[in-house]
Amino acid sequence: MVGIKEIIDGLIETVKSVRTAAVLFFGGAALLLLNLFLIWPFSLVSPLYITLAAVAALYGLVVMLVDTARFGSRKTQDWYGNRRTETARKVEAKRFDDEAVANLATLDDIQKRQLLWILRRGSQRVDQPVTELRQKHIMRSVEASWKNVDVVAEPIWAMREELLEKYKRVPDESKFPTYRYF
Repeated sequence: MVGIKEIIDGLIETVKSVRTAAVLFFGGAALLLLNLFLIWPFSLVSPLYITLAAVAALYGLVVMLVDTARFGSRKTQDWYGNRRTETARKVEAKRFDDEAVANLATLDDIQKRQLLWILRRGSQRVDQPVTELRQKHIMRSVEASWKNVDVVAEPIWAMREELLEKYKRVPDESKFPTYRYF
C-alpha cells in the first residue's frame, strides 16, 4: 500500500505548471465541498483521501498564487525598466538638443555655410558630407533604406527662420560647401 508521504512526494513532483496546480486546486476544492455538503457518493470518501484533497487544493492554491506574484513582479520590473529607458532616452535627447544650440556659436566658416545651404533648401534631410555638423549634434544620422541620411536637429530646424535672417548676408552657393584640401 502507498503511504501518505509517497503520495505527497508524487504530488510535488507532478506539479510542474500552473495548469496542473489549477487542476489540483479546483479538483481538491470540489471534492472537499462535495464531501462537506454530504453529496452521495462523495460523503462516503475516506478521511485519508479528504485530507489528501485538502493538501492538493492548498498546494495548488499556493503554486497559483506564487506564479501569479512572480508574473506580476516580472511585468512590474519590465514596466519600470521601460520607463527608466524612456526617461534616459528623453534626457539624452534633451542634452543633445541643448548641445546643438550651444554649438551654433562654435561653427567655423565652412560649417556655417553648410548649415545655411541646408536651411535654404528647405529640406530637413540631406545626403551630403556633414560629419563635423553631426559631431556637434547639429545634424543627426538616420538610416534610410540603403544609405545613411542626415537630419537637421529639431531645435536647429525650429530656429531656421531666425538663422536665415541672421546670416542673410552670407551668399547662397549652388554646390554644397566643402573643405578644400588641395
